[in-house]
Amino acid sequence: MKITFRYLMVFIIILPLMSNAQTMVNYTPYDYLPGVMRSYKPAWDENFPDWAKKMYTYPVNIKELDRDFNHFILQNPESKSPVIRYYKIWRRALDPWVLPDGSIELPSKTPDENYPWIDPGHHSDHLMKLPANGSDWSFTGPVETYWLNETGTTNPLPSCPWQVNVYSFDVAATNPDILFCGTETGFVNKSTDKGLTWELSGAGYPFGGGITAVAIHPNDPQTVYVAGGNQVHRTTDGGVTWSPLLTPGNLFYADRLRIDPSNPQKIFAAASGGLFVSTDGGSTWCKKWNTAAYDVEIRQNDNNQVFALVKSGSVFSIVQSTDGGASFQTQSTFPTNVTDAAGGLLAMTPANPDLLMAILLSANDTPYLIKGQYSGASWSWSLQATGGTSAFQMDNGQGYFDLVLDISPVNQNVILVGTTTLFKSLNGGVSFSAVGGYYGNFDIHPDIQDIRMMPNGDT
Repeated sequence: MKITFRYLMVFIIILPLMSNAQTMVNYTPYDYLPGVMRSYKPAWDENFPDWAKKMYTYPVNIKELDRDFNHFILQNPESKSPVIRYYKIWRRALDPWVLPDGSIELPSKTPDENYPWIDPGHHSDHLMKLPANGSDWSFTGPVETYWLNETGTTNPLPSCPWQVNVYSFDVAATNPDILFCGTETGFVNKSTDKGLTWELSGAGYPFGGGITAVAIHPNDPQTVYVAGGNQVHRTTDGGVTWSPLLTPGNLFYADRLRIDPSNPQKIFAAASGGLFVSTDGGSTWCKKWNTAAYDVEIRQNDNNQVFALVKSGSVFSIVQSTDGGASFQTQSTFPTNVTDAAGGLLAMTPANPDLLMAILLSANDTPYLIKGQYSGASWSWSLQATGGTSAFQMDNGQGYFDLVLDISPVNQNVILVGTTTLFKSLNGGVSFSAVGGYYGNFDIHPDIQDIRMMPNGDT
């Protein structure tokens, strides 16, 4: 399969020697600070506004960057993009390290994958500025917020969804009334009535950062894994107590956790630092792929086949295991010319184990829906839908930050995919209609960050 563009442009970029000794890189030392999620950072684009380019330079003065960003937003108040979303997350995480003159003082430790998980046991003086979430406080409200009364009306105003982003959640396979979710603010919550009511899980336990992944054990809803704060955390008592699993020197921030339903001791983690696997229920982990991994899927009825969507230079790639995750190889039939602009996801379905779909957020604000078919001993790929067209109007939205893809477990033709608007297909991805978000049948606050389609029809 080949994806062609209307224009082919070749750029030769000459980077001058900068008088302030700045260097241009995809990740700077700032991207490794606690609370920063590097997987949300879009690939460098020469067309970025000047303020955004500053996030790809080192060193940088945060006062100057903030000034330029605020000026940009004044001129573009409705603008949403992957780089704007990353700035908001990145900027908040930098706060404890910013000096009065706008310079950023890094910790004495060299930034790398091994920043300590934030708990009182092992952090530097700077990390002391980031308090654990344990306290003797209880929630008092508000339970719901409402639109501002700007007209002086005496009529009740409708509620509005300005609370906090839910980054991730999972539904127990053995009891769909049980859900666990993780928030942007680093808390885990549990519901036992299918989401009608929630309670805080692990009060006082420092998860250390936004909860980017949640995975409930397929046979035991008392056992749950979550990723947060450069760490994987586990509970075995339904969320009453939690413990960290990764050891110093082997930390990573997972964006997706997948438990093998045929062998729950085996867990896969897709992370900005690579692809990891545990074969002992999370106690120990081994890196199986070195480049950033966006998602991982296990083939239905054949858990020896495992697939991961990874970054390969400037393009997407799929790596595949045929031995249950012991080793991975690049899948040679997957297209090699799709530029990685802002991440992507995979989806499989029990309705057709020979189907693998990928949504790829590519250049020019254009997502591509790619369809893989298994036949005999190999996979063939075809372009199913191109974003920004009448058949599929989706754009890149805010990038990997709010990207979802799922296929119905009972009907392979029903697909849900979205960024800032959710789209639905009833014909296997040939065409899509807008469900809701910025437009569609109803309004949804357009940070669509996780999704589950259940065998009973619930979504």
